[in-house]
Amino acid sequence: MFKDSYIKLRLIVIVLILLFPGIIFGEVVKEVRVQGLRALDEDTVRGFIELKPGDDFDLELVAEDIKRLYGSGLVAEVKVDKGLVKDEPGFVIITYIIDEKWMVRAVRFSGNKKIKAEDLGNVIGISAHSIFDPAKVKEAQNKIRKEYENQGMFLTRVSSRIDEIKEGVVEVIFEIEERSKVGVAKVEFYGNEKIKNKKLRKVLQTKQARRLFTPGKFQEELLDIDRYRIYNYYLENGYIDAKVSQPLAYLEPEQNKVYISFFIEEGEAYKVAQIRVEGDLIAPEEELLKGFTLKAGEIYRESKLRRDMQYLLDYYNNLGYRLAYIDFVPARDIKREPEQRLAHITLNVRKGRKLYLERIEIVGNNKTLDNVIRRELACKEGYLYSGAQVELSKARLMRLGYFDQVETFDRPGSDLERMVLEVAVKEGKRGSLMIGAGYSSLEELFFNIEFQQRNFLGRGYNINTTFRSSGWGQDYFIDFEDPYFLNSPWNLGLNFFSYSTRYYYFDQARTGTNITLGRKIPHTEYSRIFVKY
Repeated sequence: MFKDSYIKLRLIVIVLILLFPGIIFGEVVKEVRVQGLRALDEDTVRGFIELKPGDDFDLELVAEDIKRLYGSGLVAEVKVDKGLVKDEPGFVIITYIIDEKWMVRAVRFSGNKKIKAEDLGNVIGISAHSIFDPAKVKEAQNKIRKEYENQGMFLTRVSSRIDEIKEGVVEVIFEIEERSKVGVAKVEFYGNEKIKNKKLRKVLQTKQARRLFTPGKFQEELLDIDRYRIYNYYLENGYIDAKVSQPLAYLEPEQNKVYISFFIEEGEAYKVAQIRVEGDLIAPEEELLKGFTLKAGEIYRESKLRRDMQYLLDYYNNLGYRLAYIDFVPARDIKREPEQRLAHITLNVRKGRKLYLERIEIVGNNKTLDNVIRRELACKEGYLYSGAQVELSKARLMRLGYFDQVETFDRPGSDLERMVLEVAVKEGKRGSLMIGAGYSSLEELFFNIEFQQRNFLGRGYNINTTFRSSGWGQDYFIDFEDPYFLNSPWNLGLNFFSYSTRYYYFDQARTGTNITLGRKIPHTEYSRIFVKY
């Protein structure tokens, strides 16, 4: 009896597996469908769906598909429908129902005559086949308006229109009403008594009309720049109390003209009472002040003070204090004696730690060997950092003529007292080939070719080859130079020549070699001594 029951149970299990496989094995995806598309290509949407026919139905995988579809930015809403397959128990059909975002089929401009549509299209951030976003259309209007303002057409009006081509597909049309450029009719200054209008106008980038019907171009972004330039001009002439308020620009729409006003509080011109250097001094104060251009008794000049600050930083940098800095006191905070109109300047220096060059890395030299670059460097690994040596190294590399650009960058080293110097080069054209031919009554038909190659094989060799042939003879010259012969400071030059010339009554020919040996004079940059044989 137990045996009969076991057989019946097995039959029931088999029937369940055959009729309802999903109960035992889970549901199997028979088909994946996509519905609701208007403008999007179905293959594009399927690229975000990983669920495939034959997979076990997995809610987590479906959730990931939905997440990817939303992340694409192409859809506004996604729904998923699961349907059973008739006569196939355990199999399901999964349908992704897509509600697309509206698509932009085309972007058009109307009314633009003074700025090309192509130029406007480059600035608006909207293009054909992109997602339609009303906020971006509004932003694009402002960008178009700004583009016209940059070209002086401040009164230009910009609006937009959205035309629905079909459901979910639109065209964006920007309608532009162009106006003439706005000119600067006049620039006025108020409050300046010691410095005349004529001098201040020369400082401005904004220029007012000089003749009738030829107004200066108005650019709103120049107002703040001009305000700073006026303030800086006063500082250059000792007026450390000077103030320049926000300028006003009055637009006259009917005349397409702007009237600009600057408001100034001049104060008095100050002289320098004394200059002090305090803080972490690495030399006597008197020694540091010797290189200053701003002196006691002179009118205060901002540009001189900034040059002196840079000189002071360079002084520290050249002795390894790469992190040195100066606590700069703005002109408004400089200690002053108003009655005597004297300014007391104090520069507080913080030297920081000394930095050593742990490593020098060369980048960008695809053809030039590292040692060709390293032998020109004045700075050496393991030694103190020196800003002057870095600048000298850059100058030497540029003088070679091998590179179009040489830059240096500071990188952190293995500890706080070490740094890595990166030397980045951009290799330029190193060779030239010139071919010529012609005819003259003296030489008849002649032909010449000249080939020059600097940094030959990337080893720093220089080669110059010339060949000339005519009805009266042939000449050739080959020059070779190794500026660092056998990696030494000696320069080796070899010259091979041969020429032959036919005259009416005789022929002349000569072949030979010249050897030049020279070297750079120590502690100089340009001086060399040569011996030629």
